[in-house]
Amino acid sequence: MKINIILTLILICLSASFINAVKIGEDVILYPSNNNVYYNLTQEINTTNLTVTDSCIIIDDPRLNDSYCISSGILREVKLPNTNTTGIIQNISISEVNLTEGDTVNFELELEDDVDDSWVNWILNGIKQATGRVWNWIIGYDSYENNPNNVSVYVREEDGEAYRYDLFFTVEDENLPPVIEDFYQSPSEVTFNNETISMFCNVSDEELSQSELNVDMAYRLSPNNQWVELSPVYNPGLDIWVSSVNSLPQYSWITTLDFRCSVTDNKSAYSGYQYDYDSVLVTGEQVAPTSPGYITPQTGEFDVVIPIKCQGSTDGNLDQITYVIEARFNETYKEIGRHYPRLNYEWDISQFRFNETTLRCYATDYKNSSEYIYSENLTIEHDVNHYLYYNGLKLLPKVNERVVFKNYCNTIYSDNLKIYGVYLDCNRDNLYDYYYGFENETNKYFNKKMSCLYPKEGNYNLESGCIIQRINESISWKNETVCNDLDLDDEYCNLIRSRSIEVLEND
Repeated sequence: MKINIILTLILICLSASFINAVKIGEDVILYPSNNNVYYNLTQEINTTNLTVTDSCIIIDDPRLNDSYCISSGILREVKLPNTNTTGIIQNISISEVNLTEGDTVNFELELEDDVDDSWVNWILNGIKQATGRVWNWIIGYDSYENNPNNVSVYVREEDGEAYRYDLFFTVEDENLPPVIEDFYQSPSEVTFNNETISMFCNVSDEELSQSELNVDMAYRLSPNNQWVELSPVYNPGLDIWVSSVNSLPQYSWITTLDFRCSVTDNKSAYSGYQYDYDSVLVTGEQVAPTSPGYITPQTGEFDVVIPIKCQGSTDGNLDQITYVIEARFNETYKEIGRHYPRLNYEWDISQFRFNETTLRCYATDYKNSSEYIYSENLTIEHDVNHYLYYNGLKLLPKVNERVVFKNYCNTIYSDNLKIYGVYLDCNRDNLYDYYYGFENETNKYFNKKMSCLYPKEGNYNLESGCIIQRINESISWKNETVCNDLDLDDEYCNLIRSRSIEVLEND
């Protein structure tokens, strides 16, 4: 009757996963579910973790860790270890006691001379590691979290008595950096027509899973030193970090690509970079831009600035196009400037000594160039004039980028006119940003650079003026080519130029 009552208590506690201690008396026989295996306990135990299977009894109590299993059909006596080691273990030699993750510690068991063992088991934190009197503990990288680590040695004498001895160790954290196990790309060859190149970086760490690490990937065109950083993501299905980049239909992409990967765990030094050089080949055929569709102006008469625009080219590789402008100097064409698509070029002809010229332009992607297109003859005839312009290869300005203009005014083609003053108003708020005065001078020519700075994006209107004055006030304005509608009493004439400019937001 005693046996049946105790057995009932065991089954209830196990099936309900209770953690209260279960006390099992000495000489109790346990009957697993298949009724073919019997366990007879040789002593009383008080434990929180005892599991009965169809073929084993497993005791997970940290003081009494062991398993006793048989195949079937017989009565098995379970003899639990005696924790009293008096007269059994003479010494346990340990190679070192200051332990760090990754170290190897050597244990050697010495028994009394009159003790014969049938077996020796080494148990680490409840898990059997080795048999025999010697054990080498290779300290894992999770041992820091298991502190204090319990090393137990079991000794069973030939007469059947078993004994146990416990040691406890504190292991220091090594904080080793994570490791890149593998890094590769696919496919190994693409065209430069927007094909996807995938990158895979397999990493590991002593403590963290892949998904908890910080992974960086980048690529570059092999001839280029500039790495382009990517934003890799963890793919739980593949258990790997992935990223991708698309090839671009540009001439510079007809080359090979380099890749790199690194990983950190926010606790230790980073892994360093793993590089794959020239690992993906990008193929393609470079083509020249098509010829421009038109050039303006085609004809006209000019005396200070010619605003030139060349447009209409396309590039099969989607390369950046630049338009090159050339002008005829007598019988020879020379390059005078360049501009990007959608923009124009303002050619300063104030010092051009010929009376006529012809323009031509072509498109280039800096590898191949198109054919020329031409304008008709343009007439150059200088006169008193004022102009506000800017030239050179330029893009639309951005916020807080200085925009440089040239403010030009001349009266050298009139014997009776001089420059009284020149001003620039960058945003037409009637507050001059620049003013040059020549009240007491006879100044007949002005050509200076002035710059404007804009604090936010938008379209701005500028206004510049060249204030001219008669040298001999008795000579009528009607004798001049400018301001000839003014009365004799009018002392000054203001030649005004206005223009607009678009300012872009910073990237």
